Amino acid sequence: MSQQTPQNQVPASQPDSSASAAKYIKVGLLALVILYVLFIIFLNTDEQNINFVFFTVNISLIAILVLMFVIGAIVGYAFAASRKRKSDKQQK
Repeated sequence: MSQQTPQNQVPASQPDSSASAAKYIKVGLLALVILYVLFIIFLNTDEQNINFVFFTVNISLIAILVLMFVIGAIVGYAFAASRKRKSDKQQK
């Protein structure tokens, strides 16, 4: 007697091919992003003077980029949280 599985179920021994393909695509994209970030880091190791009116700082370009990214992420998060809080108040 052969054992049959229902037509709408995949046997446990065979992984879903679309989920497997999606996983490989995500890993590949993540690898590309990591390589891109590494290229940015290695290409922006020069130092730059930043004048803050009362003092001057000599800092690498990558540190400036990371600092600007962090400031942008904080401002974006604060803006999104503010809009969510405002929409929650309007619904009440």
